[in-house]
Amino acid sequence: MSPSIALVILIASPLASYCMNQWLGDFAYHTDVEWWMIALAETLATTITLTTVSFRVLKQR
Repeated sequence: MSPSIALVILIASPLASYCMNQWLGDFAYHTDVEWWMIALAETLATTITLTTVSFRVLKQR
């Protein structure tokens, strides 16, 4: 994983967790956002990013 992706994940994870918990807490039937949900989203975003960049690099060769 590149350092820039790791930095973005470190900054965005706590911020996303806090914002989502604040927003969802206002609903009558609220749910908690657990750590694995954010980890899954980060994993999917990283996988899509690396796959896209890899295909673009291989296409240019």
